[in-house]
Amino acid sequence: MYKKILIPIDLFHPEVAERIIAVGKFLAGPDSQIILLNVMEQTPSYVEAYMPDGILEENRKLALEKLKALARSNGIEAIFEVRIGQPHGSILDTAESREADLIIIGSHRPG
Repeated sequence: MYKKILIPIDLFHPEVAERIIAVGKFLAGPDSQIILLNVMEQTPSYVEAYMPDGILEENRKLALEKLKALARSNGIEAIFEVRIGQPHGSILDTAESREADLIIIGSHRPG
């Protein structure tokens, strides 16, 4: 069994999230930690200048709440992390900083 399982979640595809969380539950031992990660793409600065104050932080809080709801609905206890940046780099950075020994990434195709 794995000790620390990182599961990056694309909140725009909850059906994929459900499947990969189920895989994480299956591979987790009784003392395992599951880390649910959502990566928000970096907004270009020229766009950010026209956004209302606080909208990025509000979106981050909303993403965190959605991750918590996914954990509750799937019956797991998890650690939650929301990062801003490029998904591939943020996933690898999180895996390193959290010392994950497994990353479960969902596929949109073939299903």
